[in-house]
Amino acid sequence: TFWETMSEGLLDTLGACAFPRLDRATFSRELFDGVVNGKTKSKQGKGYRSFVNTAVLLTLREYFASEAAMHSPGVLMIDTPLLGLDDPQLDPELQEARETIPIALYDFLTERQDLGQMIIVDNIKYMPDITKLQSRCNLIYFTKQESHGRYGFLEDIHDEDIIDTEEPDAQ
Repeated sequence: TFWETMSEGLLDTLGACAFPRLDRATFSRELFDGVVNGKTKSKQGKGYRSFVNTAVLLTLREYFASEAAMHSPGVLMIDTPLLGLDDPQLDPELQEARETIPIALYDFLTERQDLGQMIIVDNIKYMPDITKLQSRCNLIYFTKQESHGRYGFLEDIHDEDIIDTEEPDAQ
């Protein structure tokens, strides 16, 4: 069933991404979300929630690419998959793994390119050193500079090109 496939996939994804002391993972019908080691995300820190959200998205991507799904979007975009993981974590197990999870996640992402395009937007503050991954993926650095990296996500669009014509809301 969908629920069993998602639960097995979530367990595999979290394991591949070095989730600490991983015992079980399920995809809950009631929450339509991942539950890891019996813990829901609602009472966890931002880093935990962000990482589990990323694992759920990656698992859904694999499900959509399988024969069980009717449609496969073919593209996945994730914004800051590890946001908050560098902050102190409420879960002591996750606190210990703040160094291993980012490296394992980015390695996992480069190994799963056969399911379609992935666009990961991240802030260097939250990222491990990913220069060793350059031979396995296309890294683009957005710098807001013309001479170094790429200015922005949209080609030839700069901050001054965007004009807000909307009137501010009345207070």
